[in-house]
Amino acid sequence: MGKQELADRLVGILVSGLPKDSVEIQNALETGDLPRVAAVSHRLKGAAANMCAPSLSSAAAALENAARTSDLERVPDSWFVLQQQIDLVLEELR
Repeated sequence: MGKQELADRLVGILVSGLPKDSVEIQNALETGDLPRVAAVSHRLKGAAANMCAPSLSSAAAALENAARTSDLERVPDSWFVLQQQIDLVLEELR
C-alpha cells in the first residue's frame, strides 16, 4: 500500500466515523453520560489530530474537558462548536 492509498484510507475511516461519533455523543448527552461524552470526544480529538484537522481536534478537546470536569455550562456550547466542525470536515472531505 502506497502513501496516497494509506492517506485515502485514513481519511475514509475518519469520514465514516464522524457521523457515528456524533450520534454517540448526542446519545450520551441525552442520558447525562458525561464519562462517555469525554471518552468519545477524546477518541475524536486524537483521530482529528492524526488527520491534521486542528480545528476539529480542538473542538473535541474542549468538549472532552467540559465533560470530564462536569462543567454543565460549557458542555452545550462545546457540543455546538464540535458539531459545526464535524459538518465542516465532512463537507471538505466528501
